[in-house]
Amino acid sequence: MPNNITQIFQFKSLWQLNAIIMLALASLLLSQHAIATDIGALKAQKIAGEQSNGYVGLIKTDADTAAKNLVDEINAKRKNIYQKLATKQQVSLAEIEKVAGAHNISKTPSGQLVKDKSGNWVSK
Repeated sequence: MPNNITQIFQFKSLWQLNAIIMLALASLLLSQHAIATDIGALKAQKIAGEQSNGYVGLIKTDADTAAKNLVDEINAKRKNIYQKLATKQQVSLAEIEKVAGAHNISKTPSGQLVKDKSGNWVSK
């Protein structure tokens, strides 16, 4: 049983794995520029934030339908990308989600909210 992420993904470095995830996420965001702009606004307004599971979560349970639909759409696209990466690397979807979550949280600007592993929304 592999004992670290570089063994799991058979990469020479964690940098290579992050580069692949960044490229995948960048292609998703670039292909959906208007969506990326809207989700950025939701994050800035503390309506949505990144989670450690690799997906965007709604912070405000009373968010409007448009915000909920946008988060659902982004998460569906992310899951599709994560599944493709998992299949390509022959690892579980959960492993890709975990790495992507850590990456997304690390790229979140200060002041935005992120959901930690305990399930609490905290300011980064």
